[in-house]
Amino acid sequence: MNNLRQIQVAPQNCSSTDSPDLECTLLREKLKRKPVTLIVGIICKDGIVVASESQTTGEFGEKRCDANKIYCIELADRSRGLVATAGRVDSSSLAVEIIERLAKDSRLEHSRSFADLAEKANGEIKQKERSQGRRSSLALKKHFEDHRYVLMIANYFKGNPCLFTLTSDGLISPPRVSKQSFKSVGNSYATADYILNKFDFSAMDRVEAALAAIYVVNEVIGVDSTCGYPIRAGTVYHYPSLRCKSGVSFLPPDWIAWAVEEFKEQNARLSKAWKQRLTDIIFGVATRRKKSGQPSPLAPLPIEENPESE
Repeated sequence: MNNLRQIQVAPQNCSSTDSPDLECTLLREKLKRKPVTLIVGIICKDGIVVASESQTTGEFGEKRCDANKIYCIELADRSRGLVATAGRVDSSSLAVEIIERLAKDSRLEHSRSFADLAEKANGEIKQKERSQGRRSSLALKKHFEDHRYVLMIANYFKGNPCLFTLTSDGLISPPRVSKQSFKSVGNSYATADYILNKFDFSAMDRVEAALAAIYVVNEVIGVDSTCGYPIRAGTVYHYPSLRCKSGVSFLPPDWIAWAVEEFKEQNARLSKAWKQRLTDIIFGVATRRKKSGQPSPLAPLPIEENPESE
């Protein structure tokens, strides 16, 4: 099977070199793509929303659109939070498995209770790789780089929303506890952040924030081929009447699909209105500039005299 896989990747090169296994390995490395994903986290007035797309890239560049990247983690005291994954699927999935195991003996005692589990899981993965003793320090460093992942952790503590991120090569981020805050990770995080910055999430409830998150992920999918449907989303909330300190709910897939179709139908109308509004703004700025008496930016450059012409 291994030889067949090599032939499928580069049959000519594999048979024409003195070291076919090495060259085929290099070719496979060349074909590998960076793990792709997009995770969006939003803190709104009554909860936290986490949304993702579902596309992953396999070892040889094949696309899959069935990845679940958002997980519910339940502690021993029945408090729940969300962990979303981005990056290398095998490593991030292993991290989630370890977090789920550690959660069975943990309680929500402080704001970082869920985040600490993520740090412990990350440390356990690294320690296991180091204990194998089969890699040099450089090879081990490359392995960690190739298996890099990011986790987003969302939970409540004492009525306050907490949103963390953890990179596999670093520590947990400071918590985001503002009532108006967001965070996105993944290949197109800059595009997502640009759109998210247009919203006032402090005035939104979980349903409205979920729609905003779905809209943002849908827009990114439209411009980034490394992201794909379906969109998934979950929320974290806190009610004083709940016996658990932090609760979780997932949005139904059919509801998310309905929202996506609604946005697609409205997109043409929204685009037309935006273009008209932007045209009006530009025209207004240009008109005010002219009335101010300022010189035109298109004034011709002075012609320099050529000494030789004299």
